[in-house]
Amino acid sequence: MGVIYFILKHGVRVGLKVFFRKIFFSNKENIPTTGPVIYALNHPTAFIDPMVLASIAKPSMHFMLRGDMFKSSFAKWFLNQIHAIPIFRFRDGFSNLKNNAGTMENVYKKLNEGGNIIILAEGQTLHEKKMRPIQKGAARMAFGAFEKFGREDIVIVPVGVNYTDSDKFRSDVMLDFGPAIELNQYIESYRENPRAAIKDVTEEVSKRMRARIIHIDDSTREPAANVLLELKRNLSSRKILPIVDSKREPLQEEWELGEKINAFSSSKFELVASQAKEYKSMLRGLNLTDKALARLSSYNWKNSLILLVGLIPFIVGVIMNILPVLLAKQVAEKKVKKIEFGSSVRFAVGFFGWMIYFGLLVLLLNYLGWSWWMILAIPFLGYFSLVWLDLFHVWNGARIYQDLPNSVKEEFVELRNRLLEIVKD
Repeated sequence: MGVIYFILKHGVRVGLKVFFRKIFFSNKENIPTTGPVIYALNHPTAFIDPMVLASIAKPSMHFMLRGDMFKSSFAKWFLNQIHAIPIFRFRDGFSNLKNNAGTMENVYKKLNEGGNIIILAEGQTLHEKKMRPIQKGAARMAFGAFEKFGREDIVIVPVGVNYTDSDKFRSDVMLDFGPAIELNQYIESYRENPRAAIKDVTEEVSKRMRARIIHIDDSTREPAANVLLELKRNLSSRKILPIVDSKREPLQEEWELGEKINAFSSSKFELVASQAKEYKSMLRGLNLTDKALARLSSYNWKNSLILLVGLIPFIVGVIMNILPVLLAKQVAEKKVKKIEFGSSVRFAVGFFGWMIYFGLLVLLLNYLGWSWWMILAIPFLGYFSLVWLDLFHVWNGARIYQDLPNSVKEEFVELRNRLLEIVKD
């Protein structure tokens, strides 16, 4: 593991724990401890997906990245340091496509050395709660390394990556690892018919990935599905700590609800969608969230006191950390055209921007005579500010609701309960 990869792996791990409110990392026992592994992931965002896996999992990993990212000499050097391997597409031109032969030779070599490869198995990124058709790349890589070096111990681990809101700061991400697909179970069939064996392995990868990806068949149902998924999510409390949690239940519950939504008849779904749209509109109109309505008891003297006592640390944390956060938000909103790249760009700009900003701040405050404990408290106060703000939003939403006229409250309760019946049924 190179120095740059090691530093970024652990730095990004910390950064992701700030960017996401919760990271669920379930069925880790399916991660092999030895031998070459290909991790087959779905791909709802630009590069957050492989980054979460590579930074949180223990093994050192290599990952496939669009070849057009390797244009300059510096880019080639840096991306090589972080274990990126270029893969070229038809749109990159025929001359570049020929470079894929060298890419695959590199992949086979890494696998023969016992390396770990991340492949985004859908072959494209799209901002949807949906698994798209799985490509044959993972199977071809595995059999290619077998052909080249005779490695029969290669396994493919299917991974589902799910976001509560993939384009939002302080959302949740859920990664779930499926049982490994062992290449040695397919060697005989590969010798008899390579194309059929590749097809069989790909179908098995697809089957095991599908079991851990929240999938809404009809994309037009997704807006209503998101309302129902949020209601389901808010039925249980997600504690702040640990930030990285091994529980699978949150994903399983949302996966099952997604399957239920897929099974709705057209007439039933139209009714549900109408109610979900009305509920979402009411929430927006009063600047409320469902989480606040699910936590009405949070508007109490205890939380009011916590917020009051924490107000000064919150303000200090915001003032000392806000610049790179605002920069990342502005760049993502103004420069990014595709929603799939929003969170990735926001994280990257925020992460590197904060590193540079904090380094300069350390030099300045040290020059001004600040003690080291005060300087080192700055990032902790920044994280405290985010937690304080999360609590404030729920507390304030519950406060707003309590002050509503009884007639409006009754309307909210009636509509929310109708939706909850669907969620709980």
